[in-house]
Amino acid sequence: MKTLSRPRKKAKGPRHFTLMVVPHSRDKIWSIRVPASLVKALSILLLLAMVALGSFTYAYHNLLQNMDELRYLRATSREQKDQIDNLKKETSNIQEKLIILDQLDAQIRAKLNLPKPAPSRGPESGRAQGGEQTSSTTTLPKPSPGSQGEVRIASALLPSAVEPADKQGPGPTNPSTTADVDVEVAQPGTSPGVATTSPPLARNDYATARRLAPVSRSDGRTARSSQELAALGATVASLHEEVKEKQEVLTQLSQAVDQKIAKDAATPTGWPARGEITSTFGYRRSPFGWGSDFHPAIDIAAAWGTPVAATANGIVRYVGWKGGLGRTVILEHGYGFTTLYGHLTQATVKAGQKVQRGQVIGLMGSTGLSTGPHVHYEVWVAGKQVDPWPYMQRKLP
Repeated sequence: MKTLSRPRKKAKGPRHFTLMVVPHSRDKIWSIRVPASLVKALSILLLLAMVALGSFTYAYHNLLQNMDELRYLRATSREQKDQIDNLKKETSNIQEKLIILDQLDAQIRAKLNLPKPAPSRGPESGRAQGGEQTSSTTTLPKPSPGSQGEVRIASALLPSAVEPADKQGPGPTNPSTTADVDVEVAQPGTSPGVATTSPPLARNDYATARRLAPVSRSDGRTARSSQELAALGATVASLHEEVKEKQEVLTQLSQAVDQKIAKDAATPTGWPARGEITSTFGYRRSPFGWGSDFHPAIDIAAAWGTPVAATANGIVRYVGWKGGLGRTVILEHGYGFTTLYGHLTQATVKAGQKVQRGQVIGLMGSTGLSTGPHVHYEVWVAGKQVDPWPYMQRKLP
């Protein structure tokens, strides 16, 4: 006969653990019974605590790195904002000096009676080569058509483009939001829109730069913006000096034009009166019938009372009777020029009076040693009598 055996039950795990404390002496042995489920729960909690501790340590380490990066980005943002503020001041100064240059140019053109230059039409903004759209830019005006270098500042240079990081909310900072400035510096020999390279900025905290090297390699917009801002600042400073030099040149040119205009106004030009030349400069037969003499003037004859005018701007130095010349007027014009008008029947000016070219200073007569109504016209240059004829032929500038 076959005997039926009962199936063995699977051995279950321990339902509890016993912790015993056995002293070295004969004291009583202590024992503590701990349920197995409690031990499993404590083990799971310990594992979870270790995982949480590891995650916290990793997050804290990343946070420290992010804080270093944040501090660096904040400092860079403030530095770039200061650079942009300085650039705004420099561009404002350049614009003021350009206005002065325009005023000097207008003054010189007005003095020389030159027409105003036609407004130049530059390339259309916002359109790149090939018809592609580009970002809006602000172009610094050129000091002159021949100035070296054209600087175009991107719209990111506006104050709203860069905000200090300490004014932003907490949390990780996106490097793309910190002063992403697009600067284009067109040097001679290059076309606008092609950015030239510039030396990198020096960093005070070398350790921080080395620690942030991976970040700079992955996203170097902040470093590139700083470099381009530095290059732009150097270019603006160069333009500032160039505008200053051109202002000095235009100022000197304006002064030279003023001197030339003043000298032209002081140079005897044209005839002092309408009439006929009866005696020229140099040796001649005496009009009184005996011998010959040196005649240091040109005589112009016309009707009695014909107006006699100043041939240049000046000051009346003498009005009165002068021997054989009769009633005489002497004008001093400056720049070494002096003119004399003799044999007048009447003087219409007084000593010390300022006169302009073409202003009537007297009336033709026959006072003194004279054979008829005429004006005796002399020209003195640097204290010497010269032939008035070249000055009478001279045209007004």
